[in-house]
Amino acid sequence: MKTDFTKNVPHSIDEGVNTLIGCLEESELRAIKNGELSAIDLHHGLGTDIRNAWGLWEKEQNSLCKELAKEEGGYCPDGQSNVLLEKMIEKIKTESKP
Repeated sequence: MKTDFTKNVPHSIDEGVNTLIGCLEESELRAIKNGELSAIDLHHGLGTDIRNAWGLWEKEQNSLCKELAKEEGGYCPDGQSNVLLEKMIEKIKTESKP
């Protein structure tokens, strides 16, 4: 991580994904693009930071939690952080294609 993303809670999934991408080191971006890092690989490190810093344990305390609950089908912090990680990975891989 090149910057601390935990200071501000994003208001939407898209904002969260963009925040996460902006915090990744070039080597991390490359590893994701190359398929060397998956959401499962990131679950206990980055995923834990997301769950703790962005209030996913708080249920309905912010607009991000509410949007993730709709996307995930309920309030499950592990599943909600996985939604963010999967969307981040998808965006990184999509943007890297010619």
